[in-house]
Amino acid sequence: SDLRTGLPSQMIEIHEAMRLQLVVEAKTSILEEIYARQPDLRELIAGGWILLSVIDPETGEIFVFERGIGFVPWQAEAKELPVFDTSPDCYHGQTLPVPPALIRQPDMKEVRNSQRAFLGSNNICA
Repeated sequence: SDLRTGLPSQMIEIHEAMRLQLVVEAKTSILEEIYARQPDLRELIAGGWILLSVIDPETGEIFVFERGIGFVPWQAEAKELPVFDTSPDCYHGQTLPVPPALIRQPDMKEVRNSQRAFLGSNNICA
């Protein structure tokens, strides 16, 4: 993306540079009024430097701002995400941005048992 220019490679090795996404809980009419009154904000949003979404406080409906159009209803895409046991399993060996993924949550009973074993082996009181 155009946001990568000048960024150290460590910042973009496995993460795509992204624009700021603002999510505001308000009526779209209120944000449209603010947008019309604030030229600096209008420049950032219309220029695509900031992505703006709105959650209607009464209905919970989500709208996204599209340049030249205004607020339009958001349409969710159902996608299956890959599942990994740990975060390093997801990005190990990758040098390009990695796609979204789910990381399995640990079994909390196993975590507590591991903590007890660790604390017990080190003669530390818990």
